Amino acid sequence: MASADRARYDEAERYFRQSHEIAERAGDAYLGGLCLVNHAKVHVARERYEDARRDAESALAVFDQLGVGSAKADAYRVLGMIYRETGRPALAESRLKSAIELAVGAASVLNEAEASRELALLYQTMGRNQEALSLLNAAHRLFGRLDARAHLVHVAGKMAELEATYLAVVREWGQSLESADTYTFGHCERVAQLSVAVARALGLDADAQTTVRLGAYLHDLGKVRVPHEILSKPGPLTRDEFEVVQMHPIWGIELLAKVEFPWDLKPVIRWHHERYDGTGYPDRLRGDEIPVSAQIVGIVDVYDALTTTRPYRPAFSPAAALAKIDQCRGHWSEAVFSAFCAALVLPGVSRR
Repeated sequence: MASADRARYDEAERYFRQSHEIAERAGDAYLGGLCLVNHAKVHVARERYEDARRDAESALAVFDQLGVGSAKADAYRVLGMIYRETGRPALAESRLKSAIELAVGAASVLNEAEASRELALLYQTMGRNQEALSLLNAAHRLFGRLDARAHLVHVAGKMAELEATYLAVVREWGQSLESADTYTFGHCERVAQLSVAVARALGLDADAQTTVRLGAYLHDLGKVRVPHEILSKPGPLTRDEFEVVQMHPIWGIELLAKVEFPWDLKPVIRWHHERYDGTGYPDRLRGDEIPVSAQIVGIVDVYDALTTTRPYRPAFSPAAALAKIDQCRGHWSEAVFSAFCAALVLPGVSRR
């Protein structure tokens, strides 16, 4: 599929048609089936779904007769993609699950990884984000086991595509949590963008920046369990109400208990409200016990909250918000505070 992967669809189609003719003349049913299923993938890329279904089903019939499990898995995966793209999620889920089962049975790591990724994309469209992330984690592990030379695939490219899908799922999930709240709409995106800028100012590497970005999108996940009347209360919270809000980092971790990320996001979610002087929550960590990733998201979270209109107060100007953060700079390490100031570009305000 190298030609199709480079979007040279015409060339790919000519190649598969010619290969299929050669396979038929040679009486090679297996090669003919491979040509059909690969041609179906080109049809999917070109959104010619009926042609894709025809070729994938023909390939499946060939592989079923030959009893080739790994190739059947590939055909089922293509059928699942077709049904997903044509709005038939139940059929798509069934075919993609069959693809995974067949791939596992045939010990085909590549087909299992590909089918897991496609099923994750289906679950994303259905709003089943936890299941989508679990499948993306499985696909990430599987792609990591591939030998590019043995499987004739660009493993680095597959991993990059997968990580882009991760980002899309996590961003969409984070945004869905705030969509019903006028006051917090856009909060996760703003926190993610500025947090990455702070991470860069600290000189953190690409993996650490990804950890910060994804953690920022999900840092308030646990607030789905906080009653709406508390989150939108137009006045100070009572002690009992604040204790409920303080549970959201723990609830966020509970919601992700069955999800294992390739990046260490859970410290960001649990500890972004911890403070360097030990006055934070939920675990009252102190000093360097608090991971840098959590400190970064924590300080940016405070800044964005201050510069956003709330039910009980108007928004602070960026300069006024920075002044308030300066008053409590001991809540974060000096390095994180300095990097935050360096990343924050405010007209007329000197950067520290």
